[in-house]
Amino acid sequence: MTPINFFIRNALLTPYSAAGCDSLESALPPPLATSDANQQRCSQRRAPPHAVAKAIANGSALRNKCLWPVAFAGIFATNVSDANLLNLQGLYATDLEETTAITVQRNYQALRAIGCSDEQAGGTESCAGEVFQTFRVVRRLVHTANDLTPESDGPTQFSMRLDLDLLSEALRWVAAEEHIEQGDMSSEFVEGQFTGLVGRINALRFGASGFSLSGIQYSNPNPSEQPIIWGGAAGDAGASFSRLSGFLNAQLSSGSQDPSGLEDAFDFTGIQLNGGLDYRLNDRWVVGATLGYADQGIDFDRSKSVADGEIDTNGFSIMPFVLYNSDTVFGSVSVGWQSITLDSDRVIRYASANPAVESTDTRALSSTDATNISLYSTLGYSFRAGAWSFEPYGEYRFMDISIDGFSESDIANQSHSLAVSDQSVASSELAFGVSVQYVLTPSFGVVVPFFDMQVRKELEDETQVVTARYAGVDTGESFRFSGNQVDSQYFVYTLGISSVVQGGSQSRANGVSSGGLSVFANFKSYVGIDDFSHHVVAAGLRYEF
Repeated sequence: MTPINFFIRNALLTPYSAAGCDSLESALPPPLATSDANQQRCSQRRAPPHAVAKAIANGSALRNKCLWPVAFAGIFATNVSDANLLNLQGLYATDLEETTAITVQRNYQALRAIGCSDEQAGGTESCAGEVFQTFRVVRRLVHTANDLTPESDGPTQFSMRLDLDLLSEALRWVAAEEHIEQGDMSSEFVEGQFTGLVGRINALRFGASGFSLSGIQYSNPNPSEQPIIWGGAAGDAGASFSRLSGFLNAQLSSGSQDPSGLEDAFDFTGIQLNGGLDYRLNDRWVVGATLGYADQGIDFDRSKSVADGEIDTNGFSIMPFVLYNSDTVFGSVSVGWQSITLDSDRVIRYASANPAVESTDTRALSSTDATNISLYSTLGYSFRAGAWSFEPYGEYRFMDISIDGFSESDIANQSHSLAVSDQSVASSELAFGVSVQYVLTPSFGVVVPFFDMQVRKELEDETQVVTARYAGVDTGESFRFSGNQVDSQYFVYTLGISSVVQGGSQSRANGVSSGGLSVFANFKSYVGIDDFSHHVVAAGLRYEF
């Protein structure tokens, strides 16, 4: 590239104003000028070199404010001989398309350097098999860009004859930004396990042998010294509660994400089951463990973004915990481990208007595993006034997710499969909240409606990045797909109810009371995350053995 062309190329990076769009549109060649979408995006794009050349030639550049920065340089160079995908930079619709164009162009140049030719229709000694098939994919995109730059002398034999909008869509289909959501799905799985753990701990604190009895009914905080007030032994003193209990929780989650310049629109649903045992060491300390299983998935919304397909996730979790609960101070800590399987189905579909170049319609399938180490802790204080309870508290949540690298399989053997590198997702959150409860004592037991509000602060603000290359070749040129900026602060609201529906009973005098049954249900909503909605409905029960 000559110095003057280099100057022009860099000058063209200056955004042009919306006021000059009309004159610039008149200078564009027909494939670009006829698109309404291009006119709408005009103010967000930059002028390509051939548009500058034409505008200068017909005098419109001098009237067009958006071309003033490059008008002078354009007088000295009106021909673009190195046309390729990069010559349309600034005209693509999104940042993802811009970065994909760069990587496709680099792969094209790298494959030409090892012997692939723009003219070859089949494999050659230096460019055959998967190498040639991959070259065909990138070549058609580059030739299409050349076709949109008529003043260039770049090859166009295998152009798909698309306009700019359709070329932009093709670049989006080629990209594998869908895999960014693997990190989100893994995080969602772990968040669900945290929710199950918190539900279990709250059920312990508000259940038959927890806060409700010690804080409201009696002044003595020791459950083992309290009379049984439900079931067949109601009114008898001297019985002790069972120290061992089991529990089962279920959660249904759903939500959606709106499209952005980096990520796609999708809907997601999931179900999580948590069960386990806990043992009361004394009136204040409880130890236990939760086991969890989840099955969830996302469906990409083709009506809102250039993406189609799905990601299915299932996994297992174990989270031992310790709970301390007195009349005033409460706290808990848990260290857990999660194993996750991620199955992806990525659709790649874009048309060709050139009969000599076939359209693309395939799917890239993949499966990989992820593991996570989690940490949860909370500390709070209870203020009581009659049947009311107010509990300010703090929480800390940590997850460190590692996703194994994998290679996709192109079911139609069209060489669109990518090899994706290992991924890591870290989250470190502080939360401050307040929980409000009110204890009701109907004839059948105890009912505790509650409302919880917390603000969460994300301490890890690093944007997730997925790195991938074409699976059929190793040119050293990789795609880098970046996710949306992390929301550093958001809110979580929970509305729920817990209840003792069956009190414990004694099988013999002065024996241990067992058979107590308590239940809970709640609705949780995550608020303040840009372009994202998330809701959870949870319910569970606890039984004393």
